[in-house]
Amino acid sequence: VIRPKYTPLSAKMLPLIGSTHRWTVNNFSRAVLSARPAIEFNPNLIYGHFLMPAGDSALSLAESFESKAVVALGEGSFDRYVSHFGFDKVQNLFTRFWKIVSVSEDIRERCIDQFGVDPDRISVFPNAPDDTRFYPRPRMEMRRKLELPEDKIIIGFVGFFDENKGPHRILKAIESRPDICAVFMGSGSIPLNGPQVLAARSIPHGEVADWLSAVDFYVQPVKTEASSNSMREAAACGLPIVSSDIASNREFLDSSYSTLIDPMDIDQLRTEIVKLADDPQLRDKMSKAALAKSQKSDITARASQILEWLELT
Repeated sequence: VIRPKYTPLSAKMLPLIGSTHRWTVNNFSRAVLSARPAIEFNPNLIYGHFLMPAGDSALSLAESFESKAVVALGEGSFDRYVSHFGFDKVQNLFTRFWKIVSVSEDIRERCIDQFGVDPDRISVFPNAPDDTRFYPRPRMEMRRKLELPEDKIIIGFVGFFDENKGPHRILKAIESRPDICAVFMGSGSIPLNGPQVLAARSIPHGEVADWLSAVDFYVQPVKTEASSNSMREAAACGLPIVSSDIASNREFLDSSYSTLIDPMDIDQLRTEIVKLADDPQLRDKMSKAALAKSQKSDITARASQILEWLELT
């Protein structure tokens, strides 16, 4: 395992200077190429996770070895890349990969329609939860372990505290119901506080399943999303889900265990939260459906399918 160090310089557009994201990507690429002498074999394939900076660097490293490069795409949007690097640069990157792994049909269609990717070079392999980590634990036992109240309805949320993921919209939706609280797992620029916030901080990934098992249902009013790992992990823990009516969610969420809403409509979000909060029988029914759906998804099988498609088996 080689972990070359590099200096990230954010991804901002500055007056007169332009994009700092270019500097971040260049620094990452130089660090990757500097590690090349430590690789004492000639790899058949170089894999990059996300288009930039890893995918871009995977291309450079693959070209230095005269091998193939593959990228896995899980971005909710490519607009930031286009704004920082220009459409031609982004399109050129796509043309240079041997194959492209997409986590959703929505991403695949955007790559084909917007950037002219050859449909035969991009295939969809949806994300899958790790069922050795994500499975239901006894709820009240987890609440006692995590020092959460046993007499409250608790919402779970995992993700960035930003405008896109929308944790503040959850707080707005529940402000009239003091009996409903929330735990927010993540970090970001939007402050989350008040008597209904039971936790708002980063949680080690190995502990997330305990927290998910302690809550009653999962809410994420996200504006754009590629293929949510956190929602799949929540379902694997038996949680009903309230999230956004967007293409990527419609690919894997169904009405047996989820409700899809307009992420910017606070009234609609409140209605669906209250419906679940006030109906334990509905929560139980949706929980069982979530578990049944999750059992059809297997992370090991997904990995095997990707390796087979990449001709590595």
